[in-house]
Amino acid sequence: MLHQFFGFRGRISRATYWLLVVLWIAFGPIGMTFVLWAAPIGNTKLDSIVLSVLIVAVVIGICVSGLAIGAKRLHDRDRSGWWILLFYAVPAALWIIAGKMNNDLAETILNVIGWIPWIWGFVELGLLRGTAGPNRFGPDPLAPPIGAAVPPSDDGSRGLQPRA
Repeated sequence: MLHQFFGFRGRISRATYWLLVVLWIAFGPIGMTFVLWAAPIGNTKLDSIVLSVLIVAVVIGICVSGLAIGAKRLHDRDRSGWWILLFYAVPAALWIIAGKMNNDLAETILNVIGWIPWIWGFVELGLLRGTAGPNRFGPDPLAPPIGAAVPPSDDGSRGLQPRA
């Protein structure tokens, strides 16, 4: 299960992607709450440093996990995991820049432009089916395991003969 959240190799189906996203959304705040609850409470400089290090560690874990989940989903679509930067980093950068603008029109334009790759990523990762069969990133996650029994078809051929 740890590979599902933090491994960058292999492929995951849409259903697995959405399950991992739901768990990721749930465990992120739970992890942060645990850090805040378990961290030493005090006014010393050491307490502040420990709390800061724990928060940074959890945030890095959450970010790496989100990137890994997205990369494996992109692999299922036969795309490089680097596409995730277009879908996550470009909108974030545009929205940060827009937030620092003093011009309402320019801010609105950057915000709208930022939504384009984000929506594309949502469709690519969450809605479109992966590559049927094996691709350069591994076997089809929806394919039955090798050696698995194939259920008989309507004509009793066990699915081995093409239908006319």
